[in-house]
Amino acid sequence: MVWHLILTIYLIAVVGMAIFGVHSGWMLWRSQRLRFASRQAKAAAPAALLPEFEWPFVTVQLPMFNERYVAERIVRAAAALEWPRDRLQIQVLDDSTDDTADLTAALVRELRETGLDIEHRHRTDRRGYKAGALAAAMPHVKGEFIALFDADFVPATDWLRRILIERRAFADPRTGFAQTRWTYLNREHSLVTRAQAMMHDVHFIVEQEVRCHERLWFNFNGSGGLWRRACIDDAGGWQIDTLTEDLDLSYRAALRGWRGEYHTGIDAPNELPERILAFKKQQARWARGSIQTARKMLGPVLRSDAGLFTKFCATLHLCGYSMHTLLISFLILWPMISAGVTSDPTHSIPLWANLLAPTSLGFILGFPIVQLARGRDWRKIGPELILTLVLGIGVCASNSLSVMRGLFGKDPGEFVRTPKSGDVSRGSRYRIKLDATILFEIAMTTWLTTWAIILWYHKVPLWSLACAFYAACFAHFILRQAWELRLDRPRQQPVIEERAAAVANS
Repeated sequence: MVWHLILTIYLIAVVGMAIFGVHSGWMLWRSQRLRFASRQAKAAAPAALLPEFEWPFVTVQLPMFNERYVAERIVRAAAALEWPRDRLQIQVLDDSTDDTADLTAALVRELRETGLDIEHRHRTDRRGYKAGALAAAMPHVKGEFIALFDADFVPATDWLRRILIERRAFADPRTGFAQTRWTYLNREHSLVTRAQAMMHDVHFIVEQEVRCHERLWFNFNGSGGLWRRACIDDAGGWQIDTLTEDLDLSYRAALRGWRGEYHTGIDAPNELPERILAFKKQQARWARGSIQTARKMLGPVLRSDAGLFTKFCATLHLCGYSMHTLLISFLILWPMISAGVTSDPTHSIPLWANLLAPTSLGFILGFPIVQLARGRDWRKIGPELILTLVLGIGVCASNSLSVMRGLFGKDPGEFVRTPKSGDVSRGSRYRIKLDATILFEIAMTTWLTTWAIILWYHKVPLWSLACAFYAACFAHFILRQAWELRLDRPRQQPVIEERAAAVANS
C-alpha cells in the first residue's frame, strides 16, 4: 500500500515535469523557427512617422519603496525621456518609510521648476503595496498611455519614441499593453548575476516572443512597458489580492479581448539581485503571486471561449512555478523509488515513466541555446550553466513553500522589495535577513546525502551520484547564503551611513 502511494505521487511528479519540459522544448523550437524566418525576411520599409503634434499624452509612473540608492537615477531618467513636455506627466509613487521620500520630494520640486509636469505622491499607508500605489494614482493620470518603471530601471531617452512612434506599438486598437525586453546593467557583476541573466533570457528571448507571435496569452512583466489607460479601466483596474498584480491584470485584460505586444528589439535596462538571498526573496514573491493569480484566474480562463491550445498554454503559464513543487516531490521520492526497485523484485516503475523522465529536462536546453544565439563564447556559458542549475535546484525548496502559501493562504502576503545594487554594500540598512526556508533546504541536503550513502552502499552508484549532485546543489545554495550574511554584519554600518550622507549632500 505504501509503495503504491509513493509510486503514484512519483508518477504524478514525473508526468507534470514532462508536460512542462515538452512545452518548453516546443517553445524553444518555435523560437528558433521564428529567428530563422526573421533572418530570411526582407527588411520592411519604415513606416511614415507621426508628426509630433499627433503624439499621444503619456503618463510615466515610478512606483518605489525605500529606494534611496537608486531613486534619483530613475526619476532623472524618466525626466530625460524625449517626449513633448506638454504631453508628458511623471508620477513618482513613493511608499517609502525612510528618508527616500524626502530625497525624491526635493528632486521632484527641482524638476518641476524646469516646467516638467511631475508630482510626488507619498502614501503613509502601504496597503496593497505596488498595486495599491498604482490604483491610488489612477484618478490623477492624464495620459492615454501609461509607462511603468520600477526603481532599478534606467530607460534610454528614446525609449518612448521608439515604442510608440517608430514601432507603432498601439496601432491595433485592441492592443492593451506593450512590453519591451529586459536587459541588465549589472549582468557581468558576478557569476550569480550572469546565471540569473541566463534564466531570464529564456523568458524574454524565447517565451515572451513565442507567446506573442502565436497569439497566446502572455503577461506584462511589471516594468519596462506601456499600458493603454482604457485597457486598465476596462479590465477592472489594479487589484491588490495577489502579489503579481501585473500577471493578474494581463489575464483579466485578455479575458476582455485585449491583447499584448512584445518588442524584443527595444531594451529596458535594469538590475539583477546581486545576492542569493535577494534572488530567493524575489523568486518566492513571484512564485506565491503567480499561484495566487492561477487560483483566481484559472476558472475564468478555462470557461472562456479561447481555443483549447490557448487554454492549455495559459494554464501552464499561470502554474509555471508549480514546476518547483513537482521537482521537490520528485527529489524526495525518487531515492525511495530507486531503493525499492533494487531491493524488491516485485516493485517496478512503468516503462512509460522511464521514457518520460528525460523529457522533463527540456527546459534546460534553452539556457545554452539562447546564449549561443546571442553570440556568446561557449567557454563562458559552461560555468554560468552550472550555477544556473544550482540556483534553479536550490531555490525550488523556497519556491515550493511559496506555492503552497499562494495556493492555500488566505491573505496575499507581504510584498518584499528586491534589494538594488546600492543595497549590497556591507551593513546596508536594506540587507535581507535569513528566514525559516533555509531549514527546508538543510532538510533536503540531509535527505539526499543520506540516500546517496545508502544507494552507494547497496551498489547503485549511478543513482547514488545523482543524489549526491542534488545534495551538493542545496549545500552550495545554503553556504552562499551563510557567506552573504557574514558579509552583511552590522559592524560596517557607520561606513555605509557616512557614504550615504556624502551622496545626499553632493
